[in-house]
Amino acid sequence: MVFSCAAMLVVPFVIKDSEEATRSVAAFVQELRSQISDINRKLERLLETYLEQDIERDVYREEKAKLLSSKKSLTEQIARLEQKQNAWLEHFRNWLKDAQNLNETSLTPTLSLKKTSAQKIFGSNISLRNREIEFTPVPHYAALRAAREKIGRIEENLILVPP
Repeated sequence: MVFSCAAMLVVPFVIKDSEEATRSVAAFVQELRSQISDINRKLERLLETYLEQDIERDVYREEKAKLLSSKKSLTEQIARLEQKQNAWLEHFRNWLKDAQNLNETSLTPTLSLKKTSAQKIFGSNISLRNREIEFTPVPHYAALRAAREKIGRIEENLILVPP
């Protein structure tokens, strides 16, 4: 519950970032589709020129190969952008879900759940020195811990963005 308060503070900012990223990607994809349209027009003109026997067959093949290569590259770029535009958001949602469940996980008697949560939080940054466990949380959990410690002492917006 304590971690979930700090984690929930960032949700409105993530939604805003997600919407901005979607708009930005959509604009970029539209530009790439425009370039593909231009390439298609060039291919049509090239074919017409070849059929009218205004250029040699070798020149036609060479130019066609260049244009088709550019078109394929742009198409692949569009596919990658559309597929990965919100991939970071899915990782964030999973992290947020884990952060919200930390309090419940700490209270459960199931050791395997606690071990899984500890691995997510600390990764392999755990060491034993003088019979004491020393650790450094993974950066995003460290930030969540720092935000949790500031709840009630400073304004919420300062928890998320340094002054």
